[in-house]
Amino acid sequence: MNKLTYPTELTDDLIGQHGRQAAKSLVTRNRIVKSVMSLIQEGGYGAASSSAIAKRAGLTWGAVQHHFGSKDDILEEIIRRSYEVYVLRLRKPALREGSPEQRIALYIAEAWEHYQGEIYLSAIEILMASRGVGRIGSDLAISSTRSVLLEVTKEVFFDAGAADQAFVDVIYSVHCLLTGMLVESALEPETFAPERQLSLLKTQVKSILYAT
Repeated sequence: MNKLTYPTELTDDLIGQHGRQAAKSLVTRNRIVKSVMSLIQEGGYGAASSSAIAKRAGLTWGAVQHHFGSKDDILEEIIRRSYEVYVLRLRKPALREGSPEQRIALYIAEAWEHYQGEIYLSAIEILMASRGVGRIGSDLAISSTRSVLLEVTKEVFFDAGAADQAFVDVIYSVHCLLTGMLVESALEPETFAPERQLSLLKTQVKSILYAT
């Protein structure tokens, strides 16, 4: 499976897969998460108040709590999904084919596309609001998911022959540069051109993993 979907409408197929009650619960949870992400994207973290979440989802706050005990639980779900979607992108078979240069290009392209997506942008807003403090902030930190990202990155660059620290350096280099690029894209949307930075990142990744 190369794509994760989070259905927000009840369908016969969904009912057939999960049963009616479970399918309805799944759809409602997805609608709540989508509502929070849209509020964050429109007005920042502060816009996702309990009342606004319930109103956007078409529910009472009590009904929202029935599906997600608290607002923090919804935020954690967004972070979990962001990580899950990212890892799935990096598991695409195409990233394990071709030359090192081709795989580096695909790896960075998939990462950049993910980082520009609604789910990651929402996750970053959550991180900035929490300032990395407490359960939510730590869940988004690269260090908390590094073991899986290390495994996946080593699968992509199976022929690198580099030490684990080199792969960790790649993970952090990609993460830090792409996150910085998001900031610049927001600050200077008319003038910032990401192509040069992406090209430099490809060169950096190659030098880290395939240095002779």
